[in-house]
Amino acid sequence: MKDFIKACEVAPRITSMSDFFAQTAAGERNQPTREPDADQRLFGTIKQCQFSKQLQLNTGPFVKHYFSSIPYSLEEECRLGTTIIDYADSFPAPFTVYCLGMAEGSMARTISQLSKRHVTTLTTSPTASNEASFYNNGSIPGAHFICTPFFRLCEHLTEAEYEVFADGFDIIIEDTTFQMYSTDRDSQIGFVSQFLKPGGLFIFTEKFSCDADEYSARELQKDSSYKRRFFTDEQLNVKRLAVLNTMSGNEVTLAEMKDALDKHFKYKAIYWNSGNFYSIVASSSKSNIDRFLSLLGKACIPFEYVYCDLPESL
Repeated sequence: MKDFIKACEVAPRITSMSDFFAQTAAGERNQPTREPDADQRLFGTIKQCQFSKQLQLNTGPFVKHYFSSIPYSLEEECRLGTTIIDYADSFPAPFTVYCLGMAEGSMARTISQLSKRHVTTLTTSPTASNEASFYNNGSIPGAHFICTPFFRLCEHLTEAEYEVFADGFDIIIEDTTFQMYSTDRDSQIGFVSQFLKPGGLFIFTEKFSCDADEYSARELQKDSSYKRRFFTDEQLNVKRLAVLNTMSGNEVTLAEMKDALDKHFKYKAIYWNSGNFYSIVASSSKSNIDRFLSLLGKACIPFEYVYCDLPESL
């Protein structure tokens, strides 16, 4: 474990890429030319529409950049957020959710808010500007933020303020964070799993590598038909050089992700896809995964961005 921590301390997210994250989170650079806004036509329930409106109020600079970069990630966060609230209803309060590296915690704040504190959330990020955005958007009971990278979480959970998380989390969400550190999904998943309650859900959203021609075709689709709505060609080129080339070196294939997950969880399924991005849920409890998938409903994304039939067991 000490070797894992040492490797994380010199990873791109903490070193070479830190300025990109700091400037984007502060709204100084890499901001979309127009505000991302959910396509209400894609939502299947009123709850998803309501979630999107509250999520927009909680969104800061980095999440706006994120929603403008990954096709229909905004709509998917609304689907996932409402699903988590519905899923939590069968559990006693406080139901706990850890959002690992999810910028200024927009989704976590919205979940705590709309669940009326039934769901208590924690967001971590090593970027100070994300912490500032979290608090600038106003205090929300039941929503916590710690300015720390995920691999240092243990140092903070002993504080009295976070006693509610002492027994672990019912759901952990890793969103495009591991790929900013290394390809060692086995160690990353193993480390974070110590914070997951027995039978809890571990959710991953990552960009996965695949055949070079297929990967490039999906990237072209994303950039030309989606990201160009929000960014100039100059912005796209800067990000490609500053972030994407580094990040791609730490991506894994779906097969490699499955191999890593197999060491820690018996059940797992892909439930969302957008080009080269996929979302996966894993757990030691089949009934909990089945219930989660049954509550998700239809994905809120145009079919042309989806490259597999979902949900799909891994």
